[in-house]
Amino acid sequence: MNAISSSKARILLFVSLFLASLALPVMAGDKEDAVGLLKAGQPDKAFILMKKAAENGDPEAQGLLAGMYLTGKGTAKDEKAAASWAKKAADNGNVMSMYDMAVFYEKGQGVAKNPREAAGWYKRAADKGDREAQRKLGEYYRHGLGGLKKSDVEALKWFSKAAQQGEPAAEFYMGLAYEEGQGVKQDSKKAAEWYSKSAEQIYLPALHNLGLMYMAGEGTSRKEEDGLAMIQVAADRGFSDSQYFIGYQYETGGYLKKDLGKARSWYEKAAAQGNARARDALLRMK
Repeated sequence: MNAISSSKARILLFVSLFLASLALPVMAGDKEDAVGLLKAGQPDKAFILMKKAAENGDPEAQGLLAGMYLTGKGTAKDEKAAASWAKKAADNGNVMSMYDMAVFYEKGQGVAKNPREAAGWYKRAADKGDREAQRKLGEYYRHGLGGLKKSDVEALKWFSKAAQQGEPAAEFYMGLAYEEGQGVKQDSKKAAEWYSKSAEQIYLPALHNLGLMYMAGEGTSRKEEDGLAMIQVAADRGFSDSQYFIGYQYETGGYLKKDLGKARSWYEKAAAQGNARARDALLRMK
């Protein structure tokens, strides 16, 4: 059962940092005046003041300026400039910019791609309590990325920290760990509990896995209709594993009335996202 990739599950924090700035109270100062101008829909003027504040050493302004360079808000898009200002903000203690630097090194945006540097920046942000960085660090340990030794136990430690802060993907990984006994004793009931927390935030992989557990009566009472409904929601929202599952039910007449047309339609949706089983199913149906 595959989780949605982090690049799809999470937009760069530069963007969210920029958007969050719109909710800041307007006070005296270049940064605050820049935020006011952003609210007023004057990004060009906002950029001038934000850059002034950033050049005067304001870490938050440096992070916001990085976001403006990244998104092309008030200036031309410039990934190298975005990375440069994010680095200044991170070095000055801006935790969100520490995360952003990790993403830059992970993707090779504005800097040379470097998984080890990415892991290091995720660790710095995770140690400061950033829940997204904690979840990412867990993924790095889970898969042995960035020069880190693969460790289910270490991955679980970081997933747990992030999940305790309500990070939905981390809650999913906690459920997966308990379902499969990765770094912890297998426990279907706890798996269902963690999947439920994640599914409440409409995290699609958790919704799918919880649906399967309901249908099988694993870790919870058997509720086939409820489980199928959860998987249908995940399919409707674009999760390819769920789309394949719904297609298979229509093809075989398992939990849905047999309808080869609908089966093909769901398989095509899943295959378009690279789902190998769906591609095989379409070949089988020719």
